Amino acid sequence: MKKIDRVIIFAAGDLQGAESVRAFIRPDDVIICADGGLRHARKLRVLPRAVIGDLDSVHRAGIWDLIEGGVKIMRYPPEKDRTDLDLAIEYAVSLEPSAVYLFGALGRRTDHSVGNLLLLVKYHDAGVPLRIMGKGEEIFLAGRKEALREKAGTVVSLVPLSPRVEGVSLEGFAYPLEEATLTLGQTRGMSNVLVSGKGSVTVGEGLLLIVVHKALPAPTGSAPARKGRTP
Repeated sequence: MKKIDRVIIFAAGDLQGAESVRAFIRPDDVIICADGGLRHARKLRVLPRAVIGDLDSVHRAGIWDLIEGGVKIMRYPPEKDRTDLDLAIEYAVSLEPSAVYLFGALGRRTDHSVGNLLLLVKYHDAGVPLRIMGKGEEIFLAGRKEALREKAGTVVSLVPLSPRVEGVSLEGFAYPLEEATLTLGQTRGMSNVLVSGKGSVTVGEGLLLIVVHKALPAPTGSAPARKGRTP
């Protein structure tokens, strides 16, 4: 059986920049919809492999159309103790792909957005990289060493999700770090800037969230490096 490279999950949150999302999708990507995320797949005119959840956002006639189209329907009762996106990620991880990309995971409800961000923590040890894709943003948990290939001037924020994140080193940033410790609630890692087309983030211990702001413009001037500090 051919190994799956990428799985794309559509959740029911906001999906901005439909054209850029359409351009991101490859012909061999496996598409999964978490209930209301089906509307995004329909808007983009892509057929999912599976639709997962309590399906309260899918019309009954639409379910039969999906079944006839060969789409796998995984229906759960509304009185469940997990979100539709959680169930969709679990299924995606079981396929053992090289990576999973989540679209529509962020939106107007803060509780859903925070909960979806923390799903990155839940599945961190599953062995499958998960990335939340927003408008101009890519959000993921750092491994031991993450190489970043972005335009010079790209803004990158580092957010500790464990009480202590130790051994944090940055290369290729305006404000480098070397074997630094970041603590939960600390804003030291916010809004750093890549100074060239590539950089790296190394983590010794702990959970570190990386937010890459791809769409933000490069600063007009170059900021002087401050040893061991981020803005």
